[in-house]
Amino acid sequence: MSESNTQSPGLSGKRVTLWLAISMLVVGAVLGYTLWTYSEFDKARAETAAAWRLLTVELDKRYQVAELELQPTTGAAPAVDSFAEQLRQSLDGFRTTAQVNRQQTEAKSLESLLSSGAASAGLSLSSPPELQEAVSAFNGRLQTERAILSSPGGRILDIFLEFPQPPQFELAR
Repeated sequence: MSESNTQSPGLSGKRVTLWLAISMLVVGAVLGYTLWTYSEFDKARAETAAAWRLLTVELDKRYQVAELELQPTTGAAPAVDSFAEQLRQSLDGFRTTAQVNRQQTEAKSLESLLSSGAASAGLSLSSPPELQEAVSAFNGRLQTERAILSSPGGRILDIFLEFPQPPQFELAR
C-alpha cells in the first residue's frame, strides 16, 4: 500500500500569517483614524473655546449695560430691587469663574433671568451686531464639534471617552 502525501485542507502557516497581517492592518487603520478624529476634535474644541472667550467679552458689555440701568434708586419697586440683586449675583458668578462650562451655565442663567424679568424691570436689551456675530461664531463651532463626534471615529471615541456637549447659546430677547 502506498500512502498519499496530499495535505488535508486546514490552517497552514501562510494562511494564519496572512490573516494576522490583515487583522493588524485593519486594527491599525481604525486606530489611526480614531486618533486623527481625536486630533481634529481637539482642534475644534480649542476653536470653540476661543469663540467662547470672544463671546464673553461681548456678553460682559451687554451685562454691564443692564447692570448700569438697574443702579439702585430711591423709591424703586421691590420687584425691581429683587431682580437687580438676582442679576448682580448671577453676574458675579459669570465674571468670577475660570471654568468654561460653569461660565456657560452662568451665562445661560443670566440670559434666562433677563428674558424673564427685563421687561418688568424696565431694561432695554440690545443685541449689537458684534454680539450676534460672536454668538453665531460660537454656535457654529459647537456644530463643528458635533459633526466630528457624529463621524465613525467620533463614535469610537465616544465608547471610551465622554465629551459633554453644551447646547447652543441663545440671547434673551
